[in-house]
Amino acid sequence: MRLQHFDSLNPQQKMRVIHIWNQEYPVTLNYESPDEFEEYLSKLENISHYLAIDEYDIIKGWMAVFDRDNERWLALLIDSSAQSQGIGTHMLNAAKFNETELNGWVIEHDIYIKADGKPYLSPLEFYRKNGFEVLDDQHLQNHKINAVKIRWTKETIYP
Repeated sequence: MRLQHFDSLNPQQKMRVIHIWNQEYPVTLNYESPDEFEEYLSKLENISHYLAIDEYDIIKGWMAVFDRDNERWLALLIDSSAQSQGIGTHMLNAAKFNETELNGWVIEHDIYIKADGKPYLSPLEFYRKNGFEVLDDQHLQNHKINAVKIRWTKETIYP
């Protein structure tokens, strides 16, 4: 699996990311059209895309790092066929190398359903294992999801 960095995605890459998004996220977050996904991306400032690409040139993971509300944020998706292989951690480590702080919204509970009818399993423990702090006092609640904010901050080591 190789990791590539892009400032923007081409139409084929976007279609694959939408496919993974709709397959892996709760159905309440699915995009009905490429235009809806494009609208989501257009609201993200200073965005960097990371793609995990397998030996057959198939995208198996996508991570976006972007600015929102004067903070650096991330969104991370791994195709179910490639989960539990260290790809998500590898992608996070690439972002951590370039950033001093990363924030995200993570669904806390396994109450949502994916498009295939299977439960969406909260990735909260994955982020904890990767050094993220859970900010229990900051929640996102809307008609689509309930989530908690997470944050990773680079430790400064002084000589």
